[in-house]
Amino acid sequence: MVAKEQTLQQQKHENWKQLDNGIRSQIKTLLLQTLFSPESISRHTAAQACAEVAAVELPFQAWEEFLPFVIDNITSSKHADEVKVSTLECIGFTCERIVALEDENIPEITPEVTDKLLTAIVDGMQESRSDQIRLSATTALRNSLLFTKKNMDSVDERNVIMQNICQATQSKDVDVRAMAFDCLCTIVYQYYDKLQDYMTTLFQLSTQTIQNDEEKVALNAIEFWCTLCEEETDIRYDNEDGLNERTCMNYVKAALPQLGPLLTTMMTKQDEDITDDEVWNVSMAASTCLALIACTVEDDVVPVIVPFVQQHITNENWRYREAATMAFGSILDGPSSEVIGPYVNQSIPVLLKALSDSHDMVKDSTAWTLARICDLHVRSIPNETFPILLKGLVEKLSEESPQVASKACFALHNLAGAFSDDDAAETTGTNALSPYMPTLLEQLLKVTDRDDADEFNLRSTALETISVLIQNSAPDCMHILVSLLPAVVTRLQQSFNLSVLTSSDKEKKEGVQGLLCGVIQILVQKMDVAAIEPHADNIMTCFLQTLQIKNATCHLEAFSAISTVCDKMEAKFNVRGVVFYKFTCLFS
Repeated sequence: MVAKEQTLQQQKHENWKQLDNGIRSQIKTLLLQTLFSPESISRHTAAQACAEVAAVELPFQAWEEFLPFVIDNITSSKHADEVKVSTLECIGFTCERIVALEDENIPEITPEVTDKLLTAIVDGMQESRSDQIRLSATTALRNSLLFTKKNMDSVDERNVIMQNICQATQSKDVDVRAMAFDCLCTIVYQYYDKLQDYMTTLFQLSTQTIQNDEEKVALNAIEFWCTLCEEETDIRYDNEDGLNERTCMNYVKAALPQLGPLLTTMMTKQDEDITDDEVWNVSMAASTCLALIACTVEDDVVPVIVPFVQQHITNENWRYREAATMAFGSILDGPSSEVIGPYVNQSIPVLLKALSDSHDMVKDSTAWTLARICDLHVRSIPNETFPILLKGLVEKLSEESPQVASKACFALHNLAGAFSDDDAAETTGTNALSPYMPTLLEQLLKVTDRDDADEFNLRSTALETISVLIQNSAPDCMHILVSLLPAVVTRLQQSFNLSVLTSSDKEKKEGVQGLLCGVIQILVQKMDVAAIEPHADNIMTCFLQTLQIKNATCHLEAFSAISTVCDKMEAKFNVRGVVFYKFTCLFS
């Protein structure tokens, strides 16, 4: 009965309605009976199936047996906890599906039905219930929050809902506490305008949880503030664009004096054994939340966080050095250059020194922070520091771990990108990058040959950085580009001979080939026809060979590059164009 595509979904539901009443009744009876199955997977699946049928029939006041049955399952003491759990799952799924299936041709659920379902959920959340039931009920409430909009509009009913959620945040069971904060995140997103009466309590509960609770719960408490940041930022942007007149209550700004220091403390709880950027822990969550706060309150974040940075960025304890560096990097997006710029200016020498820190996590965070500076506040970098910054980043390309080297590449990428609007280069014939272009391109090419270049996207980041350097190079670097073109073409030629043992090898190889096509395209854009022509045949041969790879991204890069060659070569492309035309006919 379920389909992702709306038309097919509607057709399936119509097919259900067209079934003989006796057959439908028999199916529904069997589904309800399966909620009592001794097998948990059967109960869970039955809960989903019941929910789909209920979502179709309840709006039309059909399936009269459903509500009394599920309410009795939850409230009656004669049923086992497992039955109550599966029934609460069913109610949560039902509410979620009814909202998802809203259509102008489907009647609204009556308030009586909504009230009964919500009452059953709240009954399951009571402290007298087992942890297993409370978890299922709290999960069901999260799934039903949009469905129960009319109840949330009523002050008395909203108070009951919020009271039960707040009580659940204090449950002895870690999963119940985590789910309760998940509910609060949904409420922030759906009912921001109704939070005012509860924010003092929610502030106390969330900050205590962040500071003292287990990581699973603390992560969701931090997510509560992340969601608040996103909602208040959206409100501000919408108001600036005249899209609505919602009032931003500035909850994040009010909480900042206490919340900011709490988050920086949590950022010192790093997991030293984790080197994967995608692994989520409380330290990473705190830094992400801090970044969202900076975007929300802008300049106001600086006086709260910078003192922590200044105090600890050279601390003897590596955890505080890393946290201070990460905190500074996290607040770079949001504050104006006038406010954060002076601190950026002062930070460069300290950060360059920290690139050689004794601890890998400090070096990694330092390279990331420098990349953010180069992206967001490059004008705040002192002119006299520019050569030292380049030298420091280049050194890390070859001597550091792929994780640090990748971020150093990204910093160079952002630094080069800052010259995209440098019109003066066309007049003067040069820019600040020109003296360093040979070294930068040489070292970045060497990075792509590292044995560990596949880790942390190091190779792809290096090639993307090369592309940006070429794109923003000044006219006095043309001779360097002329020498670079055959070297890149040769690399693309050699890539076709690389052995592939696994699907991962194939994916990496094709990714590099696509990026090399992109580098060649940008070189062709920058160079004169006379400099391109000696290599044109080799270039087109490589592109045509790339088109034989069964990879859509490679095809896109190759076709885009061929288009550039065609535009640049014009009439001189004719002979090669015949071959290209014959080849493309194979795709038609």
